Amino acid sequence: MNRYISNVELKKTAVRWWRHAAEQGHADAQFTLGDMYEQERNYIKALKCYRDAAKQGFAEAQYRLGIMYENSYGVEKNDVKAVEWYRKAAEQGHIEAQYNLGWNYANGYGVEKSDTEAARWLRKAAKQGHATAQHNLGMM
Repeated sequence: MNRYISNVELKKTAVRWWRHAAEQGHADAQFTLGDMYEQERNYIKALKCYRDAAKQGFAEAQYRLGIMYENSYGVEKNDVKAVEWYRKAAEQGHIEAQYNLGWNYANGYGVEKSDTEAARWLRKAAKQGHATAQHNLGMM
């Protein structure tokens, strides 16, 4: 009898437990499944999992939805929806969402271009140590 479990078997077991937890509304499990599906480029399943977690206020899932709408991963590109999801995550202090929201304001993607709003969101990310946000603020 082989005492060692293969990586494939371990992954199947992990996925089974994540699904059980996700079905019960566990946001972290929903996000984890979404992340796994995204890595596998199964964007339709990833979107569903991220949406489930995002509806519960899970900031990283909200940010990932913004990325998916911005880059048309499993959905039609939609900068307005990307900004909506970035804003939800950014308002919770998500550093990358703050940076992306600032970038969108600076360039007028999905929102009316606004240097004031761009600086506001870039400053929030910069204060958390986001180097590119710091650079962009210096350039502004």
